[in-house]
Amino acid sequence: MTVVVSGANPPSWYPTGTYVPTWNDVVAHLSGRAEVLEAAAWDVLVRTVERIEATAKVSQDEPDEVIRSVVEALATDPVHGSPELADTMRAHLPHLFAERRA
Repeated sequence: MTVVVSGANPPSWYPTGTYVPTWNDVVAHLSGRAEVLEAAAWDVLVRTVERIEATAKVSQDEPDEVIRSVVEALATDPVHGSPELADTMRAHLPHLFAERRA
């Protein structure tokens, strides 16, 4: 059995160009055997999950100014924003946001 756990994946805010913009997202695929559990304890999860694959597409291949703009939009847009995904992008790309931590 494979369970797909998907985090926030709102639309992206990129300047127009000769490419097709993609969405930022964070996803994990958990594969293992299905078992009915009495309680969902962490140790049971660790014993039954055989493989976890996780990916994060967080604009790594975009210019720094585009990444900063996307993070700002994710953090503040009242309709399509996702502060959680903005935080994830900051965590995955710390070299771009180190000045904010100081």
